[in-house]
Amino acid sequence: MELDDQELEAIGRRLTESHQLRVLVTVKMYHPTEELQIVGMVDRIDRQRGRFMVNGDWYALGDIEGVVDVD
Repeated sequence: MELDDQELEAIGRRLTESHQLRVLVTVKMYHPTEELQIVGMVDRIDRQRGRFMVNGDWYALGDIEGVVDVD
């Protein structure tokens, strides 16, 4: 799934806000056989390695399909 520049910018903004403001988010991740969602606060973002950390686990930035705030 290819995301356009506007979607990538919005995802980056939400991840950064979660990290800086300690806001809960739901990150929808690509997975070939199941619907995968990660819920939590972003602990770290490592843009050089293309990954982010939630709840102590690293995930690939390239696998993100969408990010929404948790109500």
